Amino acid sequence: MNDGDKVSSLPFDEVQSMIKGVYSPERFLEIFRDYIYFQDSKYDSDEREIVCRYPQFFAARLLKQSIIKSVKEKSGKGGTYFGATGCGKTYTMAFLSRQLALRCTDIPEIGSPTIVMIVDREELQKQGAKLFTKSEEFLNLGEVKVVSTRKDLRQELGARQSGGFYICTIQKFCDREDDKIGLINDRNNIICFSDEAHRTQLEHSKKIQFSKDADDNMKAMVSKPYAKVLREAFPCATFVGFTGTPIAETYQTFGDEIDRYTMDQAVADGLTVSIKYHPRIAKVLLDEKQVQLIEEYYKKCADSGATKEDIEASKKAMSSMEKILDEPERLERLAVDIHDHYVAACANDPDRVQKAMVVCSSRPIAYKLLKIFQDKYPEWFIEKKTPDGVTATAEELRELKEMPCILVCVVLTVATEGAGAPAAAAIFAASAKSGAIAAASSALIGGTAAGVITGIETEDFDESMKAAMLSGSEGLKWGAIVEK
Repeated sequence: MNDGDKVSSLPFDEVQSMIKGVYSPERFLEIFRDYIYFQDSKYDSDEREIVCRYPQFFAARLLKQSIIKSVKEKSGKGGTYFGATGCGKTYTMAFLSRQLALRCTDIPEIGSPTIVMIVDREELQKQGAKLFTKSEEFLNLGEVKVVSTRKDLRQELGARQSGGFYICTIQKFCDREDDKIGLINDRNNIICFSDEAHRTQLEHSKKIQFSKDADDNMKAMVSKPYAKVLREAFPCATFVGFTGTPIAETYQTFGDEIDRYTMDQAVADGLTVSIKYHPRIAKVLLDEKQVQLIEEYYKKCADSGATKEDIEASKKAMSSMEKILDEPERLERLAVDIHDHYVAACANDPDRVQKAMVVCSSRPIAYKLLKIFQDKYPEWFIEKKTPDGVTATAEELRELKEMPCILVCVVLTVATEGAGAPAAAAIFAASAKSGAIAAASSALIGGTAAGVITGIETEDFDESMKAAMLSGSEGLKWGAIVEK
């Protein structure tokens, strides 16, 4: 499609849009030249290709223009890409990198750029490395490398005069008195891609660091944000933010939104399921006064946002909310309501795999709710390879592990508020209507059960948190029942 074209889901209109949008000679050649990804030949002798999806194509084009403008104007802000589930941010970065390497050679300010991909956790670093380290031929930037230490960071990027693609965690830019990062490279054609740009990569997200003095007394100090140290290391670089959940500070740090791929688009494209809110809160509370208190609290949260300054106020508010949320009779009603809702959903749509996630406000509440489920619905905790009435082949049975209907209880930190935020806990439940589907679900999340069961039995949820239960979770299409 082109700007100004009307959006239509009618079959003939969709075909017409594809013919006009993809097969116009100029655009087809552009896609054929730069938007069909191949791994390096030594990794893939069969030359299997991956063709871009439309959000990746348009985002890469628009971001390239924004980066060119930023480099010329020396603003340092290359823009923000708002991409919901299914947008394919990693491939968007790959296509954009190729554009910057091959299609900006006539722009002296860019020439042969160095690209640094900044992530905020090791899982994302591994995910990025899996693609980019096998893409030197496609990227055409020369060496692709994961930066493993602060020393490597200084050596590799300090000496680099052009080209190169580096993957690095933002934590390497922590503010340390004994090991300052300082200036690494002041070239203006360094482009930094910040993945998950709503969390640790904001200029104003200060951290509190604790240490001991000579007399073994604890002391606290406010450290520079990672992003501030990063910008001191690359003062003339251009920074581009990629995020599925942008907040106001994201735009302040990276610049205006350049393009977006929304949840509605992902649902329409069949990449995820729609999110629907069913207000069921009154059904599980004891009186209207409690309903009003909770509604007022969440309205206040929505109005004030989740900034760092609000965390302490949020904790104080939650301490009084806990008394309401932790009320035993309320939890009993909540468990029954969730059970009935879930069972009805499974019965009404028997051909669909039904997964549910119950999010609780604290670890103790999650544990109490789990114990209520155990007392009221013990059949959910019987470990089986397949649900009753489901047949599976011998091969499927070999792959399956025995597990209960309620699989795990884990502890999460609220992502948008960082490590200082109060923890939330989640309980997962899943049903499967065929052996093959059960095997797939088992492979994705069954491996976490063993490490988490210990946490349930002993209430040692810190140990549970260490289990890598979220690996691959973005590929699942979760339906959620939220306990607020």
